[in-house]
Amino acid sequence: MNAAGPASLRRGYVALDLGTARTRWLSPGACVVADRPSALPPGIGVGVPVAATPSDRRAVRTAVAEVAACEVTLVEELPYALEGVVEMTAGLLRRLPACLRASARGNGLLVTGGGAQQGQLLHRLHTALRMPVSAAPGPAHATIRGLTRLCLQPALAAGIAARGR
Repeated sequence: MNAAGPASLRRGYVALDLGTARTRWLSPGACVVADRPSALPPGIGVGVPVAATPSDRRAVRTAVAEVAACEVTLVEELPYALEGVVEMTAGLLRRLPACLRASARGNGLLVTGGGAQQGQLLHRLHTALRMPVSAAPGPAHATIRGLTRLCLQPALAAGIAARGR
């Protein structure tokens, strides 16, 4: 890579976190993180509690559709989504190489995003995985902060990318 390479990467980065509920990004020259609801073409997905009544659901759909001026898809939160996250996380942990698995179990799991703010999810992960589980500080923006740091350190980002191949 030429001498201009790392500097141009730092100037031209875009850190993007495509979350299930929120999409966040930071681009060159931006002083703040852009934070928008994640869209489902052609509309927006809105999480609703499983216990929401039909009238609650209609009210949510109507209110969001009026503000967003697009189609609204209601997505139920809670029981099956919770178990799905726990099962997926357990599967990822099982697929780690043995040397990394031991380190992960010893250091614990750091949860980011909106789920990190749900005590029930953290407790369920701790119980199912039998390892320490905690929420990252400022979990809603933790992923975008980490991606931004990688964009500002191209050598570190290249090393991580090379290990992932």
